[in-house]
Amino acid sequence: MTTSYVLEKQEELKAIKKLERQAEKLIRDKEEAAKKAAARADSLRLAAKMARINGDEVAQAAAEKEIAANAKVEMVAPAPVEMERARDDKGHYVADDPSTPDINEAFVPKKTAPKKKVAPKKKAAAKPKAKARSKK
Repeated sequence: MTTSYVLEKQEELKAIKKLERQAEKLIRDKEEAAKKAAARADSLRLAAKMARINGDEVAQAAAEKEIAANAKVEMVAPAPVEMERARDDKGHYVADDPSTPDINEAFVPKKTAPKKKVAPKKKAAAKPKAKARSKK
């Protein structure tokens, strides 16, 4: 039998793991896209060089034009996720599980508290001045 706080902690860990997997997938996709772009640029440079060697000015101009068009394309990288050490319910550090080499359980995405709007300070009401006492 489990209690509600244990179930909540499990759900929170699942959500964190899901975020980690999404971040890792984005990084892998970015690396793959960079590799494909580099391979494409290499093949275009080779085509331009072969056209220059063979003396084919039309093919060379087309290859150089495509190189220039591909050089302008730039991927927008996702914002890096700040990570912090994972802790258990007692506050102890959590170790990395060696059976999952692609996921690091020792670090979790850093939680940021939403910023609260600060209310302007109210001025204190002016105190009435004491009346001067006359001596009799």
